[in-house]
Amino acid sequence: DRLDILTAPDEIDAVRARLAGTLPAHLLVQRPERRLAHTEQVVRAFQVNLTALSGIALLVGLFLIYNTMTYALLRRRAEIGLLRALGVTRARLFGVLTAESLAFGAAGGLLGVPLGWLLARAAVGGVSLTVAALYGGAPVRDAALTPSLAVEGFALGSVVAVAAALVPIVEA
Repeated sequence: DRLDILTAPDEIDAVRARLAGTLPAHLLVQRPERRLAHTEQVVRAFQVNLTALSGIALLVGLFLIYNTMTYALLRRRAEIGLLRALGVTRARLFGVLTAESLAFGAAGGLLGVPLGWLLARAAVGGVSLTVAALYGGAPVRDAALTPSLAVEGFALGSVVAVAAALVPIVEA
């Protein structure tokens, strides 16, 4: 799908003009830098797509947590009523249930960060194979899990768990 020609720097324009005049109109004669810039654009587009997919996964997780907490609190409705009858204040009950959702969110974050990293590595591998197949070899970096990224993922998972549980907790 391509032909690389190595020529002296002062002959580039002459060689390009001769090739463009000889080759059919649907074929392009261009410098490798343009192909590299196009490949970088494609990689950026893949990065945006993967970021959007991770946002969608976060929203799906939010709805799953919301539904799970709603169901769990509905099943414990009698216990919650008993606690309220025994004098547990709304604020205290809210605090306990919020702490429970934070604990589950933290547990999910501890599992989610390493699993997310493994999925990211698989996604980068798939994207790099696609880019290499379509546009030739491109430099590919492995998905790195830095401490700051791990903390960010853990915190985001915990916050989303609490945010998703707030509506069911308030209703309880």
